[in-house]
Amino acid sequence: MVERGELTTEARNERIAAMTGEVEKLVLADNYLQTQALTLAELAGAGGLEAQSRLVRRLEREGKLDRAIEGLPDDAELAERAKRQGLTRPELAVLLAYSKIALYDKLVASRLVAESFFEQDLFAYFPQALGRDFPADVRGHRLRGEIIATVVTNELVNRVGPTFVSEIMEATGRSEDDIAAAYAVARDAFGLRALWADIEALDNRVPARAQAEMLRATVTLVERVALGLLRATESVDAGALVRELAPIVAELTTKLVGEEPRKSVRAMVRAGVDEALARRVARLEPLVAAVAIWRLGRSGGLEVGAVAPIYFAVGSKFAFDGLRGSAARLAAGGRWPKAAAEGLIESFDRFQAEITRQVLAQGVAGSASRAISAWSETRTDDTRRCLELLDEISPREENLVELAQLSVVEGALRRLVGG
Repeated sequence: MVERGELTTEARNERIAAMTGEVEKLVLADNYLQTQALTLAELAGAGGLEAQSRLVRRLEREGKLDRAIEGLPDDAELAERAKRQGLTRPELAVLLAYSKIALYDKLVASRLVAESFFEQDLFAYFPQALGRDFPADVRGHRLRGEIIATVVTNELVNRVGPTFVSEIMEATGRSEDDIAAAYAVARDAFGLRALWADIEALDNRVPARAQAEMLRATVTLVERVALGLLRATESVDAGALVRELAPIVAELTTKLVGEEPRKSVRAMVRAGVDEALARRVARLEPLVAAVAIWRLGRSGGLEVGAVAPIYFAVGSKFAFDGLRGSAARLAAGGRWPKAAAEGLIESFDRFQAEITRQVLAQGVAGSASRAISAWSETRTDDTRRCLELLDEISPREENLVELAQLSVVEGALRRLVGG
């Protein structure tokens, strides 16, 4: 702009000086989030080591990482640590950095950096006054693609951790740019930026572990939403999906006020969290249903108000939330138990959606319970078998529900759905 005569050197210098405070805040915010990401990864302990080890090996295979040079443990040491601890904080810092390098290299060469939706990340890199006064110059920046890839990479890894992309790739086979787009949809459609800001405002007011658990709840939401979107779409159009999902999330949020899991709310309130914020965080778990409700509504041309009551009533009758929770608790035993648990969770998601679809297809008027009862009467034996199995495992302590039991229930539900 100076070379084109649109801004004098003196005016340029004045603007740079005026922006110093905001640049400081941008830099410190990035440092804060990197530290936060390390804390969340460290809290995972030995439970996170399997995924971290697989990421280390993948980066090695791709020639992006040399463990010996970076002081990371070899396979023998990783095996020794498996039952007692995860990577140390300095080791996690190395992994965080290399995961960003690997993701950036993929994104900068992808279609993502050219999409208009991600211009928000381009503008987020600069002080607000610069974007406000010179938007065309920001959009036309010669390093546009590199800046967008940098901002998207930093935020994604800082928010959901260094292994997020690699784990979602293993689960879905999708590319890094699709996964980054799915992350952005979850972030924007579910209003996570505002929620993150409110959780971070609790610094030095509540125990750090309480904040970490709240942040981990947002990570769980992003994981499940991303998986749902990636399994439902061939290509993730972030802008279009946010426009479709955000109103559904808003409507469900209104319907779920007062219906949040009480146990979660009480735990946060005991830690000193304001009840309203505690309810917002607890509401994330049932809000994951927005993706399934969106898919059902889109395929059947139905409104949220018609789909949601049936979907949640089906979930309650067949204890799908409890089944998913039991499966998730089995995922801590390493890669294969986690893969088995994720397979069960995917099945439970699919069965809940399919039962909802079948109930809606009947066109039975009246309450959700009446519609589900009418559907159940067409497959009495299979319904009774499922409910008996669910009753058999429900009195148990949560951590005593075994993989074999969940597999039997999954088979019974499969027959019920196939009816």
